[in-house]
Amino acid sequence: PNSKDPLEKQIRKKFDDADADKSGALDKKEMKALLRSTVNRGSERLSEHDMNNLMDILDADGSGSIEVEELLNAIKPRGTECPYDQEAAFELFAGVVDKVLVLV
Repeated sequence: PNSKDPLEKQIRKKFDDADADKSGALDKKEMKALLRSTVNRGSERLSEHDMNNLMDILDADGSGSIEVEELLNAIKPRGTECPYDQEAAFELFAGVVDKVLVLV
């Protein structure tokens, strides 16, 4: 899908670049590589455990991989309608991840 939203275009580009096997989904290895190249560049770093938990949270359909729509839905900018239960996600996140990420 073509989007006029610059943030969505950027996310789709990063996703496509990380999709090494061009399957249309990121497996754990590809997702971790994406996190390492984007989030894990500064002094705050996600542990292997945190990356696994984040992957489980993002994998809304339980397929074991992350599709671009799952990633886009998780990175919705403030003020847009969120397609998942934010309160439940934050509760789950708080219980398993000891860092807070601001991606947008």
